[in-house]
Amino acid sequence: MTSGDANDERNPARVPVARFRRVRTANDYALVILSMKLPYWLMEEEGRYVLYVPVEYEGEAREQIERYRRESAYWPPVERTDPVLSVPSAALWLYAVVLVVIFFRSHAPGAAGEAWFAAGRVDAGRMLEYGEWYRGITALTLHADIGHLAGNLAGGALFAFFLMRVLGGGLSWLLILGAGALGNTLNVLVRAEAAHLSVGASTAVFGALGAIVGYQVLREFRTGGRFRSRRLWAPLAAGLVLLGFLGAGGERTDVLAHAWGFLAGGAVVVPFAWKDHAWIRSAPLQFVLGLVVAAVVSAAWLAAFARL
Repeated sequence: MTSGDANDERNPARVPVARFRRVRTANDYALVILSMKLPYWLMEEEGRYVLYVPVEYEGEAREQIERYRRESAYWPPVERTDPVLSVPSAALWLYAVVLVVIFFRSHAPGAAGEAWFAAGRVDAGRMLEYGEWYRGITALTLHADIGHLAGNLAGGALFAFFLMRVLGGGLSWLLILGAGALGNTLNVLVRAEAAHLSVGASTAVFGALGAIVGYQVLREFRTGGRFRSRRLWAPLAAGLVLLGFLGAGGERTDVLAHAWGFLAGGAVVVPFAWKDHAWIRSAPLQFVLGLVVAAVVSAAWLAAFARL
């Protein structure tokens, strides 16, 4: 709805609630007011497009406009501009290939296979005494048997895919790796048991789950969610259910490591959920971050074999 002049005698008691440089943007926000079933006036004034509403609806209109502005900061989704999110994703394929290759190398007969486990598994005694903290990374790529590998491949690919939809391929894998390494490290420090040994990507898998939950909760809070809102707490409840269902079963399951991974994932995603970053949509940068992940894993394994 438009009129000739928002300030003439025929149109009293109207106030401007937003100004825009482009008419297309102005029309998008005008639709927000229209969806509220409120009258509005869109005027061109001094090269700007000004949106007016009746003065009695000013507060309500401004609130909805601000909410729409916050929510539209996450649109378009990253997957439309980040080519590494194609399905099947190159990042997911690389994740699978790395784990499968290391699995068969580490399960080679004789001393060659045993050396991979000796060099790369979480060994709390060596980490605490000799500072071999790279084991928090290398252990993520080792698996006890084919069932262990298959479970982590499936879970990791699923959770990573959802995280990549909002944060891009390179950044997502960097956060997953960081959450897994941090979870393994915290597990060793809290346990303080020199005899503790572990392998597997499950700490990183639950780190990915924690990052998804943390992102959803913080985004909802940031876009105006109320503290008691179901939309605010539903992702956390769902994440905890999955953590309990998938991460607490099995005789050799390291439940504490899974919990630390989940918490670490929620922590590392905070800077990217609390504030929108335009650079996240940069495909070249996402590619570079993916290379950083590969470099970090490679460096950790080089350090591991150098200490044998």
